[in-house]
Amino acid sequence: MQQESQNSKAIISTLVLHAMVLGACYFIFIAGQIPTETIEQGGIVINTGYKRYSGRVNIDTKVSDKFNVGISSSFSNATSNRVNNDNNIYGVVSTSLLLGSHIPAYNPNGTYGRDPNASIENPLANAFEVTNAIRNNRVLANIGLDYQVSKNLTFRSQFSVDYLNFREQFYIPSTHVQGAGVRGDGTEGYTQDLNWINENILTYKKSWGQHDLAFTGVASYQESDFESLLGQAQNFPGDQIRRISAGSVRVQASSSGSSWGLIGYIGRVNYAYKGRYLFSASLRRDGSSRFGANRRWGTFPSISGAWRLKEESFLSNVNFLSDLKIRASYGIAGNANIADFASLPLVGAGANYIQGAGLAPSQLGNPNLGWEEAEQTDIALEFQLFRKINIIAEYYVKNTNNLLLAKPLVGASGFTSVTENIGKLQNKGVEISINGDLIRKKDFSWNTNFNITFPDNKVVKLFNGVPFASGFASWVQEGEDLGSFRGFVMKGIFQNTAQIAAAPTHSSATRPGDVEFEDLNKDGRITSDDQRIIGSAVPDWFGGFTNDITYKKFSLNVFFQFVQGNEIYNNTRSFGEGMNGVFGQAATTWDRWTPSKPSTTTPRAVFGDPSNNRRVSTRWVEDGSFVRLKNIVLSYTVGKSRVFIQAENLKTWTKYKGFDPEVSTFSITNTAPGTDFLTYPQARTFSFGVNVTL
Repeated sequence: MQQESQNSKAIISTLVLHAMVLGACYFIFIAGQIPTETIEQGGIVINTGYKRYSGRVNIDTKVSDKFNVGISSSFSNATSNRVNNDNNIYGVVSTSLLLGSHIPAYNPNGTYGRDPNASIENPLANAFEVTNAIRNNRVLANIGLDYQVSKNLTFRSQFSVDYLNFREQFYIPSTHVQGAGVRGDGTEGYTQDLNWINENILTYKKSWGQHDLAFTGVASYQESDFESLLGQAQNFPGDQIRRISAGSVRVQASSSGSSWGLIGYIGRVNYAYKGRYLFSASLRRDGSSRFGANRRWGTFPSISGAWRLKEESFLSNVNFLSDLKIRASYGIAGNANIADFASLPLVGAGANYIQGAGLAPSQLGNPNLGWEEAEQTDIALEFQLFRKINIIAEYYVKNTNNLLLAKPLVGASGFTSVTENIGKLQNKGVEISINGDLIRKKDFSWNTNFNITFPDNKVVKLFNGVPFASGFASWVQEGEDLGSFRGFVMKGIFQNTAQIAAAPTHSSATRPGDVEFEDLNKDGRITSDDQRIIGSAVPDWFGGFTNDITYKKFSLNVFFQFVQGNEIYNNTRSFGEGMNGVFGQAATTWDRWTPSKPSTTTPRAVFGDPSNNRRVSTRWVEDGSFVRLKNIVLSYTVGKSRVFIQAENLKTWTKYKGFDPEVSTFSITNTAPGTDFLTYPQARTFSFGVNVTL
């Protein structure tokens, strides 16, 4: 039923209007721009889409020769019809995979086809019957003041506001498998988020002789406030009225709020001598409300330097070498990406007794919780050959210390964990970039850009050296990649009872047709100790290749991206080929083991999977390498106007069996990358447009 649930002709329409206003009043010059935009986009899954209206105003005012004021603001109203997908067995994509292929899209009487032996909903019912609507209004506003204090001294103050108002309406009707037992299930949520930042920048620049010097001081203040309301009800009189006020059973009504603040002070100096010797140093001091009282502030220095060797006399006669520069840098950056009140002891509501409201401790505090620090060193060589080919080779090492992680606690404490600064990561690698004009003539030019990165990351230290699991198969362990998979090693398929008797003990229920796993510790039994690292989501290398070709008024831009050497844990296959439940199975299970047709790759079908053939193992780990024609644009210029046709995600070359090798179900965490479970794929899109300039 995958074809019925896909929208192969999703349309994207965009309308942009642009106006410019110029004026002068009492020696004040004003320039403004007022563009508006409308976007309507259909989703690649049926009954999904996105619509946005937006407008923007930019005004620049020159009050005097020394004083300028700039104001910009934008407003957008966006509406989207969504569906459940990633890591959700009730989504349209997921149910199109998991509903048995013998179930029709519609019954002869027009109702949705359903499997009476399973709780999997018809994907068309998921698409058309469930309401999952999002509407948000967003305002971005900014005002900047520039003042020339003196010839060498300037001051800029900027104040920005980002306001988001968000409304979500979700309803599962009583005709749906999920909503039938509760006669309709509705949820509505309202959220508003206000984020503001004020930056004040003082810059002093001085040049004398062959010296250039600049000092910069910055004071920054930022605050965010978040509020939300959520209500849920069930037992509706019908599915026509979907407001939660119509539900007779109030499931929940809750509100929440949060806020955080950040203060930063920066001092920076830049110095250049003859434009040949370059030096920069900075010192940053930041304070975050998210950290404990004892370690709220962090200090982060950085230093860098560069030397243009080509301008030295000993290279002046090397004609093929147009430029040569070596640069190096060292710096420490802070990370405060944790929960707003992670350092505080918290009390939560809901610990009610009989009719009395109650509170209970919900989180342990940590007054010593502080900044996570990333210490990075870079060394690079930049050179240009024959005034047309630019090459950059860079080596980097990044050590992240004092990781912000949850430290496990014993259950007797009443808590499962507490946030602390524990652990260390290391990322290092080499980046190479080559850019140049292969051909440049009057009517024809060809520019190419190639970049490649060879990454290497390792978990250096964890709390007490204890590894931990994440996601479905990910494993975080000292000395291994952050992105490793851990599980059993599939050796083959048992073909007869003699093989089972000769092999290490798997299970008393193991029969011919079951998976044989490796006995890694050689103890004669297959246990949890026979697991090891079975793959990594970290690639051996990745990069991109871009070509820009022009011929007279025609232009062609082609961009390829590539990834090599990474693995993907395909949990979608684990469900679709596991043969251990009531889910529909993939066509590959037709080749499963049977006594009359033995298989060496796919085990037997048996209810309940008593030998646990579906366990996490190398069976579900696949090569995630790919080459993708990511973007191609062909355009033609007529005067000041341009006509173009564009294609995205046009073609992918890969051995991966899933929808998309560029996938990560658990995108909100960096401890479980490279897992695919019912993940919404990227769309292949074609677009046509005209840019008109009057």
